[in-house]
Amino acid sequence: MKKERFEGKIAIVTGGGTGIGAAIAKQLADEGATVVVMGRRLEKLEETAASTEGTVVPMVGDVACEDDIKRVIKDTMDKFGRIDLLANAAGIGAIGAHMENLPLEQSRKIFEVNFWGTYIFCHETLPIMQKQGYGSIVNIASIDGMMGYDGEADYAASKAAVISISKCLATENGANGVRINAIAPGWIDTPMLDRAITSYAAAGIQVTKETLRNGSMKRPGKPEEIAAGACYLLSDDASYVNGHTLVIDGAKTLS
Repeated sequence: MKKERFEGKIAIVTGGGTGIGAAIAKQLADEGATVVVMGRRLEKLEETAASTEGTVVPMVGDVACEDDIKRVIKDTMDKFGRIDLLANAAGIGAIGAHMENLPLEQSRKIFEVNFWGTYIFCHETLPIMQKQGYGSIVNIASIDGMMGYDGEADYAASKAAVISISKCLATENGANGVRINAIAPGWIDTPMLDRAITSYAAAGIQVTKETLRNGSMKRPGKPEEIAAGACYLLSDDASYVNGHTLVIDGAKTLS
C-alpha cells in the first residue's frame, strides 16, 4: 500500500461495493485515506474493504433514502470529526425504450438514485466542508448526459442533471475552499454494464461487450481507469480544477 496524496483524509464513497465506486474507494485507501463506503449490501462493502491494506469502513445504506444519507454522514462525523472527500458513485441504469414506453416508476427510481441521492449528499456535506475550509467532491455522471442517446431519456436526463448541479455547486463554493467536479464515463466493464446488456436483450436488442467498443480504444473501459480520474480530481493535484466534467470514454463521444 502506498500512502501519498490522501494521507490523513476522510472520504465517503457511495456505491462503494461494486464497479466504479469500489475502484475509487480502493485507490483512495491505497493512497492513505480513511474511506467510508456506503452501499446496500454489506457483503459487497466488506469485499471492497478486503481488497486493500488501507482503512475502509463499511456503512450500509441506500442513496435513494434521505434518512440513510444523513445517518451515514452523521456516523462519519461522530467517528472521524471531518469529511474531506466525497465521491458520489452510486447509480443505476434501466431498460432502454422511447420515453412514452418508459414506466414512470422506473424513471422516478433512476432520478432518486442517480440525481437526488447525489444532490442530498452534496446538500448535507457542503456545510461541513465549508466550515472546514477544505473539501473536494466528485460526482459520477455519464457521457449519456452529454450526448442524448436514443432510448435513454430518463437515464441521460438524470446524468445531465448531475453534470449541471456539479457546475452550479462549483461556482458557489470555490471561494470556500471546496471544489466540485464531475466525471462522464463511457461504457465501463462493471456489473451495471452486465445488467444493461441483460435489459437490452429483454427488449429484443442484442448487445455484447464486443459491440460496445468505446471509440478509438475498441474496448469498454475499466473501473480502475475511472477511479484514476476521480482520485486526480479529488486530490490537491487538481487544486485549480473546479466545475469541470472529465470525459473518460476512449473517444466514444468523438465517434
